[in-house]
Amino acid sequence: KVINQPLAKRGMAETMTAVWQSVPTFVQMANARADNLIKVKKELEEQEITYNDILIKCMINAVKKAPEVNSTLDGD
Repeated sequence: KVINQPLAKRGMAETMTAVWQSVPTFVQMANARADNLIKVKKELEEQEITYNDILIKCMINAVKKAPEVNSTLDGD
C-alpha cells in the first residue's frame, strides 16, 4: 500500500536516508540505574518535565564539564 506523504515529510525522509547511508555512524548501548533520575522526576512532578528534559539537561552539563566528548575525528 502506498501512502502519499506531504512534500516536506518526503524531503526530510529522503535527506535522513541519504545521511544515514553516507555518514559513518555507530550505536553504543549500556545499562544504567535510573533511581536518581526517577527521584528527580518525582520532585519536579508539578512542572510537567519529562525524562528526556532531565536527560538533555544532564548531557548539556556533562559536555560543559568535558567538552572533548563533543568532538569529531578529522583526518588521521
